[in-house]
Amino acid sequence: MTYTDFSFDPLPPLPDLTPVFNDKDHSYTWQGFPLPGVSHLLDKTGIKEPFNRFFWQRSLMRKGMTEEEAETHMDKVRDDSCLRGSEAHYSIERRCRNEPLELDRELPAAISKEDLQLFVMRSEQAMKELQVQKFLGVEMQLVHPVGHYCGTVDAVVETPDGITVLDWKTTGEIKKAKKERWQLFQMAAYLGAINHAFKEDGICALRVANAYCAPDGYKLAVYEKEDVLGAWRELQGLLLQYWELRVDRGQDYHHPELAAKALAAIQENWGPFE
Repeated sequence: MTYTDFSFDPLPPLPDLTPVFNDKDHSYTWQGFPLPGVSHLLDKTGIKEPFNRFFWQRSLMRKGMTEEEAETHMDKVRDDSCLRGSEAHYSIERRCRNEPLELDRELPAAISKEDLQLFVMRSEQAMKELQVQKFLGVEMQLVHPVGHYCGTVDAVVETPDGITVLDWKTTGEIKKAKKERWQLFQMAAYLGAINHAFKEDGICALRVANAYCAPDGYKLAVYEKEDVLGAWRELQGLLLQYWELRVDRGQDYHHPELAAKALAAIQENWGPFE
C-alpha cells in the first residue's frame, strides 16, 4: 500500500504552554498544578453524558447471557475498542508525519494488520477530501492559560479554506459514526488553545473537522463557524461553573488556590478565541 506524502512543517514548541502529560491515567499537570483535560471537563460539566449500558446489558441477557457474562462481554468490547482506537491513532499519527507505520510490531488481538492499514487508508481519503496541504502539528499537547484546561490536539493542518483543527474518531463500522454535541465543544476548546498559543505566529483558525474512520469507510464532519463560536461562548460559562465549585471545596484534586486563580482569569480575560 502506498501513501501520499504530505508536507510536515510543525509550529514551534512552546515550553511555557506545554503541560506534563501522564499517560498512565491520562492526566495533565501545568506549573505544578493538575489541570483538567478537555474530556474530563466535558464529563464533569455534563456536556458529555456517560454511556448507559443498561439496555445493552438487557439485550445480551435476552440472548442467553447471565448478568455476569453480559458485564464481562461489555467490558471486553469496551477494552478492545480502546485498544483498536489507540493503535489506529498511533498509526495515523505516524502517517501524518510521513513516518513508517511499524506494521511488523506485535499488535493486540483487538486489531489486525489489515484493519490497521485500512484505518490509515481511510484517514488518507479524509485528508484528501479536506484538501490537506500541510501539517502544522500532530498530537500537540497544549494548555489554555486563561481557561486553565489542557488537551491533546490530533492535528493542525493547512487547507485551501484556511487553517483547520482536525480530530480523528475511530470506530469498528462507519455506520456507527455520528456527530455528537460534545464533539463540537471539544473542538472549540482545542481551537481556543491553538489560537491562544500561536497568536504571535499569526495563527487564527476558525475551522474544525472530525474525521471518522473505520475499516469499511470514512466520514467528514466540518463544523460551521457560527456553531463553533457559540460553543466557545458557552464554554466560558461551563468553565466558570467548573472552577467556582472548586474554589472552596478543592474538588477533583484541584487546589482551591488554583481554582480561584482560574476563576479570576476567566472572568477578566476571556475573549473570542483569545
